Amino acid sequence: MKSVITKVLLYLIISSCFLSCATIISGTTQRVRFSSNPDGATLFVNGQNTGKTTPCEVKVDRRLIASEYNENNIQNYFFVKEGYESALVQGAAQSNALVWINLVPTFTLTPIVGLTCFLIDAKSGASKKYDDNIGVNLKLIEKTKPAEPVKIASKAKNVRLDLKGDSLYITYDLVGDFPVENLYVEIVNKAKNELLPAKSFYGAIGGQYPGRDKMIVWDIKKDHSNLEGVELKVNIKTQ
Repeated sequence: MKSVITKVLLYLIISSCFLSCATIISGTTQRVRFSSNPDGATLFVNGQNTGKTTPCEVKVDRRLIASEYNENNIQNYFFVKEGYESALVQGAAQSNALVWINLVPTFTLTPIVGLTCFLIDAKSGASKKYDDNIGVNLKLIEKTKPAEPVKIASKAKNVRLDLKGDSLYITYDLVGDFPVENLYVEIVNKAKNELLPAKSFYGAIGGQYPGRDKMIVWDIKKDHSNLEGVELKVNIKTQ
């Protein structure tokens, strides 16, 4: 009698392998269709290059174990296209409705058979399903315009003085990006830190473009009778 019962139970359990409806009908993989706008994006699934570009169809495993590329039962779809920002789409597993057909042997045969069917579908991953269609709009990478060079107002720099007789030769560099309409020369008594009257200038004093070794000459005698022994300082201002 015991042997008969054992054979019956064994038969029922073995039969349940063929009664696991989700595994039989859906299988352990699922076809998913992928699209992108624009087309031609390379598709990566859970870190693996599928070798396909959108639009395409790829088989994904229903049972997905967590790895460095994805979480448990979460598909990671990665779209890559030159000139566009890469896009990541995640698809979480949902319950496959076919798994509930396993309730039939639970009530018509025995709960052990039904439970075994559920376990088989869970083990195979057939109890899970994912979205059949995955689409994404890729964002165009905006090309940054090169920064326009900053233009600098021209200034007189590196002022050098050379006193020859009654003339003071003033050499300077005009540094910058813009021409200068007028330059103003200040003659300073360095000891007293005061401006000296001076207006008799000629040379590179008006309408000047940036450049080096420009020269202004001050005719001292026309403005002063005697500046012997006076230490001079020259300021050149631009406008």
